[in-house]
Amino acid sequence: MSCYVGLAERDESGWWVGTVAGLPGAVTQAERLADLQANIAEAIWALTGEATAPEDVALTVVINSVPAAAAELGRAG
Repeated sequence: MSCYVGLAERDESGWWVGTVAGLPGAVTQAERLADLQANIAEAIWALTGEATAPEDVALTVVINSVPAAAAELGRAG
């Protein structure tokens, strides 16, 4: 089992966009941060065939100028 690092950023429309460090093409999105981690795990499986549990994806969250992002983090944690 590998551990992956995902990067989560809020886009202009309010959706979370996730990528995986070192895994080109692993890009996904979700309305809620809590859902993004599972979507990233699914993207890893789709690209590598490796079953990855959402809790095995360490998310690095980038807070940009969208104030709602801070509120979402408060609910996700």
